[in-house]
Amino acid sequence: MLFRSQIAGLKHSGDAKRSLNYLQAVRGRKDFIFYDGNELNFLNNPGPGGVISGGANILPEDWKKIVDSSLNPYDSRKEDPGYCRHLWETGEKLKLFHFGYRSNPAAIIKTALKYMGIIKSNRVVEGTASITQEEEKRIHSLLIEYGLIK
Repeated sequence: MLFRSQIAGLKHSGDAKRSLNYLQAVRGRKDFIFYDGNELNFLNNPGPGGVISGGANILPEDWKKIVDSSLNPYDSRKEDPGYCRHLWETGEKLKLFHFGYRSNPAAIIKTALKYMGIIKSNRVVEGTASITQEEEKRIHSLLIEYGLIK
C-alpha cells in the first residue's frame, strides 16, 4: 500500500486550472515537487517546481537557464534588462525547437542527437514512427541555424 507521504512529486501535463488544484492539495508539503510535463506550458507560464523536457537532450544549457530562472524568482539578475532579454530569447529558441520536434519527439530528438554526434544511430524502437523527410529537414535546419552543427 502506498501512503500519501511516500509520494514526493507529480508530473502534470494538462490545463493550468487543474494544476492549481494539485498545487493546492499539496501546499502543506514543502518537500513535494510539482513538475510540468508540457514544455510549451512551462515556457509560457514557468512554475516553481520545474519541467520534464525531452528537448533538454538537445539544448541542456538553455533549459537549465530557463528552469534556474523559474526556481529562483528573487534572483537580482532579473533587474537587468539585458538578462531578461536574454532569457526571453532563450525561451523563444526553446519554443522553436519544441515546435520542431513535437510532431514525433522520439525520432526527431534522436535524429538531432545523431547530427550533433552525441549518439550513433537515430533508430527508434519497433512501433515508434520513424522520422519523415520533412521532420528531418526542419530539425536539421534548426540545428544549423543555432550553430549546433555545421
